[in-house]
Amino acid sequence: MGNEPEVNSDDELLSLLHVSGGKFSKHFTLDSGTLLNEYTKYGIFKDEKPSDSQGEFNSSSLYFDFINTLKNLSDAHTSHEYVRYLFVKDKQQSSNNINFSRSEFFDDTIKHYEVLVHIKPYNMIEKCTLREIEGVPGVTDPDNLTVKTVNSMLVHADIVDVIPSLGFKLSKKQNVSSEVFHINYGSNNYVQISVMRHMEDKEDLFPSTFLVEIKCFGNLELEFYKNRINTTSKLLYKFVKF
Repeated sequence: MGNEPEVNSDDELLSLLHVSGGKFSKHFTLDSGTLLNEYTKYGIFKDEKPSDSQGEFNSSSLYFDFINTLKNLSDAHTSHEYVRYLFVKDKQQSSNNINFSRSEFFDDTIKHYEVLVHIKPYNMIEKCTLREIEGVPGVTDPDNLTVKTVNSMLVHADIVDVIPSLGFKLSKKQNVSSEVFHINYGSNNYVQISVMRHMEDKEDLFPSTFLVEIKCFGNLELEFYKNRINTTSKLLYKFVKF
């Protein structure tokens, strides 16, 4: 791919965005780390009448209507599959080496890690994304908006064996299938909508239920991203409970 950046499956096409001007940057490489704020709103799509289809996603008329709505809203649609590892601070191990000069030991917003081992699409097979995240998993503001600072980079899959030695423990391991829709790709108005199914040991964690994630990336004012996300979510209230 030359000097062009790799594609990060979880933050689809994130590394191709130049936040300040909405232009692509030939020198903006994911390998050296991509540090941006992420603004996310979560919702639930529940398929009340799933079919007996054995495909990746349910195929009821409601689900098809939902997906077709997303296709009409978006510029592009991509499919992804990966194994997601979540590592959180091991407080017990940290307490054995407590350093009172280190304020992060007492800080509830200390970083955690996500490791994504990619299975799909084909150009991401056997690649691995490390996401260093500042912020407690799942914390939101009163508007149901999660704000986190994320440093994302491509690494070797062996990283999953290294992180525990840094004082972090494995909290979750899940297989994730995701349909991702891109709106205004390549601009500051870029919005990413993901419809995700989570599995453990080849079993659905939440049968007929999908996590819907509306996400923006960048370092502009919070209100800008909040307005973009809330405007997008209003278009999906027929299908998604936020």
